Amino acid sequence: MKTETTARCSCKLWRLAPALLSLLIFQMTGCKSMPEGSAAMKQQALSFTPPAGESCVYVIRPPLPGPLGVPLYYINLDGQEFGSLVPSSFLFGILQPGEHTLFLNAGMGGTSRIHFTAEAAKNNYFWIEESGATLGLKPITETDGQIYVLKCKPSADNLFDRHN
Repeated sequence: MKTETTARCSCKLWRLAPALLSLLIFQMTGCKSMPEGSAAMKQQALSFTPPAGESCVYVIRPPLPGPLGVPLYYINLDGQEFGSLVPSSFLFGILQPGEHTLFLNAGMGGTSRIHFTAEAAKNNYFWIEESGATLGLKPITETDGQIYVLKCKPSADNLFDRHN
């Protein structure tokens, strides 16, 4: 009787092994990994100096505690694709002064939209806030923005990087 029960349990575990192994690999590697943006884009972003008569925008996705099995977040700027973000990455772009809209699409995680006015010779920093059920784009100060940008990598999936 004991041998039959042990054999039945072993058989069930054997059938679960591939699923458990896949889950373990997923948790260790994450959903997506993304290479870093170009050296030229990184240098321009880290100068924190907008070109004459223009403005810069930074969208930062903070690092997340725990496993990296999280989806990409897609960002649109003024109705156009801007790029995508994984944890610990940022998007950078140069804008004309004026009214702009950022849109965050987190797939099943929801969406968020924020309107802002870009001023010449100024930087605009936005943080993706994701805690529990809260997901949104939040403006942050230049000081905080620079600190977070220095801790993150520029996203290689950046419209402004692809066209330069």
